[in-house]
Amino acid sequence: MDKSKKKFAILDFDGVVNLAKRFSKRYSTEHNLDIKILLPFFDSKFQLCLIGKADLKKELAKVLKLWRWSGTVEELLDYWFSVEINIDDRMIQKIHTLKSKGVIVIGATNQEKYRTQYLRKKLHLDTLFDKFYSSVDLGIKKPDGKFYESILNDINAEPSEVVNWDDSTKNVDSASNLGIKSYLYKKYSVFEKQCRDNFVSN
Repeated sequence: MDKSKKKFAILDFDGVVNLAKRFSKRYSTEHNLDIKILLPFFDSKFQLCLIGKADLKKELAKVLKLWRWSGTVEELLDYWFSVEINIDDRMIQKIHTLKSKGVIVIGATNQEKYRTQYLRKKLHLDTLFDKFYSSVDLGIKKPDGKFYESILNDINAEPSEVVNWDDSTKNVDSASNLGIKSYLYKKYSVFEKQCRDNFVSN
């Protein structure tokens, strides 16, 4: 693939590459705790953690009793991060295939700093992807269009050179508004066909 035809693929992490059940739902079930007790945290303080304006460890320390967690914050994070991984191996193989054909494959996620560090170390995301962007590093989270603008600027790409997949309609719409061809991710077989439609000989 020559430079003039180089294409970029942006893949959301949770919901596209990683298919684990959301932590709040799993915690609610496994600890017999009404999810309504958990959601206010994820709707408020956690959103600040995603852009680096709050520290997850400090915020979790304030809700341990409310969540009926008897261990430490570190133990809670270990549990949280370990149960929230269910990688689609087909997607990993496709990423390698796309890269071998000259496609620049980019990971993009809304993530706070501790899980970002964990995922980078555990899954070697900086090696798997050509570039990996987390909202906490950018200081902006999806669906803000500036999230995608930051990526475009960093990889020096025009929107027309990029194809994006995300499991959130809002995120897909945000990228589309910038001129990035974007798909709502639903299942792998559809994704694979979309790859064939957009990338040469993949």
